[in-house]
Amino acid sequence: MGHAQIDRLPRTKEWRAVVALLRGNADAATVARAVIDAARTLILPLAKDRGVVEATWHLLRLPLAAADDDYPAGLRRAGLDVADPPGLMDLVAAVSDALDREVPVGRRTDLGEMAHTALVETLAGHAAEAGADLYGEDPDKVRAAVAATATVRRFGALAAGYFARVVRKVLDFFLSRVLADHTGAERRFRTLSAQAEFTDAIRDYARQVAAGLEAYAGGWFNKAEHEADGRVSRQMAGAFLAHAADKLDWALSKG
Repeated sequence: MGHAQIDRLPRTKEWRAVVALLRGNADAATVARAVIDAARTLILPLAKDRGVVEATWHLLRLPLAAADDDYPAGLRRAGLDVADPPGLMDLVAAVSDALDREVPVGRRTDLGEMAHTALVETLAGHAAEAGADLYGEDPDKVRAAVAATATVRRFGALAAGYFARVVRKVLDFFLSRVLADHTGAERRFRTLSAQAEFTDAIRDYARQVAAGLEAYAGGWFNKAEHEADGRVSRQMAGAFLAHAADKLDWALSKG
């Protein structure tokens, strides 16, 4: 992960506000509002982060690559190092390796790392839900699961799932560092169960925030598939991401 970012971000005034509220036993709604305000400082500039753009670019191109008549060639054109149709673990590894090549770990920010893991988790989760065995070697099922997302509705759901993970990871970024310090007798969270309930509520909120992107993402994908003949550039991915970030920020601003 980007160590410079790790050291710097928690010192923002928004971060200090979260810590102060937890220490002062503020009510859950007040703490949640502070966490959301802190998260917005990272969400809005998503499109300026090379690692996030790269992960989002792969998200946009993979369904089209899976629908290509020459599936392995389609994946290679998308930057994935595969010789044959891959199983699920092979596909996930190829995506991760491609992101590492473009934005190596030493040059990747925290945001880039969050997007990287969010993409890998989204692909693995979607394929598994569609019936592809995580440890199996059935490339046809994997291909079918990914290719099935090349529709307005299904790509919208895939993209919303990806962005929900990004938002959740941003929220966790601010929370995970301090929750343990504020759990126990006479502290903000008296039990681990109370802490878990708070964390689960924050994560559910992340899904609600990202759900508003389904229609936008599906419509954008449909337009790119037809007007750009399925050729999605990094510049197009950056523009898509910038608008998605605006929508996420708007949703977060509503609380």
